[in-house]
Amino acid sequence: MTKLWTDRIEEPFVLVVFDHHPDMQPSLFEHILSCGSWVKDILDSNVNCKKVIIVGASEQLVQSVSPEYKDRVHFYSDNDLNKEKNWKSYYISFFRTILY
Repeated sequence: MTKLWTDRIEEPFVLVVFDHHPDMQPSLFEHILSCGSWVKDILDSNVNCKKVIIVGASEQLVQSVSPEYKDRVHFYSDNDLNKEKNWKSYYISFFRTILY
């Protein structure tokens, strides 16, 4: 549903996703959207999506995301969130990412 709604946004936006999976896998079948590929599809096809922030993804899955998306996707992995000392820097970094 998020893909459907983001396709209707007609101005630049930042997509924030709270999920254990980055959902940035290539589609198993060409041109078929899946629960594992929808974020990648938004980045590939929506010119108004300037950045994606994914909060809570598995560190292992974060490492499997293609480097070509490095400039447009920012991750706060589950490991980052599990470290209490990182919460303050997490919030500061999170809001800076959205605002800039």
